[in-house]
Amino acid sequence: MRKIFLLMFLAVISIFTEAKTISLFSPNKKIEVKIKTDNNLSYEVYYDGNKVINTSKISLTINDKILGKNPRLQKKKVKHISEVLHPVVKQKSAEIENDYNLLTLSFKGYDVQFVAYNDAIAWRFITHMPGSAIVNSELAEFNLGYNAKVWFPEEESMMTHQERNYIETE
Repeated sequence: MRKIFLLMFLAVISIFTEAKTISLFSPNKKIEVKIKTDNNLSYEVYYDGNKVINTSKISLTINDKILGKNPRLQKKKVKHISEVLHPVVKQKSAEIENDYNLLTLSFKGYDVQFVAYNDAIAWRFITHMPGSAIVNSELAEFNLGYNAKVWFPEEESMMTHQERNYIETE
């Protein structure tokens, strides 16, 4: 009897300590974002089944509280949005198709929304804190796989003229 109780206890503990993984797909199903809610909020990105971004952490520190550390998922909601936007300022076309899947993950005091388009992904933190807040820092990792190269215009200050040379890095 004691062994059965111990086995049941260990099974229940393993269920609650197991990392939760939630998937969000782009409307055309080519992009998959896997969000993990274990010790740290993290994500992976797949394109046509191939991993293009390895496990990467995200967090936001507000008023010295780290959102994304030891997250406890309370609720999740998936929604498909398909609309046509009519920009006030003229673009290449008068209408812009806006088609994406939206995943809202609710935690205590904040939400994180992930968006999957057919050609991109994005996320944002939404806080439910009263009053003003001080953003202390933000962590956004992009752990690219397979010896990927990145070209970016390194800036020396917050003032930019968007005329920097692009620097290659690995």
